[in-house]
Amino acid sequence: MINSILHHDDNINILGISEDSHHIIFIIEPQTQTAICPVCHHESHRQHSKYMRIVQDLPINDREVTLFIHSHKWFCDQNDCDTKVFTERIPCSNPTVVKHKG
Repeated sequence: MINSILHHDDNINILGISEDSHHIIFIIEPQTQTAICPVCHHESHRQHSKYMRIVQDLPINDREVTLFIHSHKWFCDQNDCDTKVFTERIPCSNPTVVKHKG
């Protein structure tokens, strides 16, 4: 079942998938060697640290979905940028946009 819903993205390394009758858990890590500062838009080559993001997503077939994302923080070395450390954005080669009516 998981293989039919999982979209392969070369920018994401899938470290693990676990499922039972109530939960689906994905453990992923971005495959990034650099990152773009969200403020000044300059490319950073210096990784600051790693940390774990946990994302609860919408259910799939009435099963809870949890994403464990091994994320990175990066240094922004641009002298004129106020951002010194930033969190990488998760790359996606084929993003899906969901519009909510409000």
